[in-house]
Amino acid sequence: MERWALPLAQARPGDRFRVARVSDRDSAALRYLGDLGVRPGVVLEIIEQVPFGGPLRIRIGDAQHGLGAPLTALVHGEVA
Repeated sequence: MERWALPLAQARPGDRFRVARVSDRDSAALRYLGDLGVRPGVVLEIIEQVPFGGPLRIRIGDAQHGLGAPLTALVHGEVA
């Protein structure tokens, strides 16, 4: 069985997260994440985890995005 790196969902506010892999099981989600700049090799910053199941707010360069749980489950990497 292939082991994946830490899921983005487990990163905490203030962490810098280096994306290692993005699951391709959902091609529409993969395209959407790619359009946001979430792809292998990118380092993003975790800004906030909105409480009560809200989105994870991230920053890539000057852009900020909110990612819900279904998307954060597809992104794996390491705290940089």
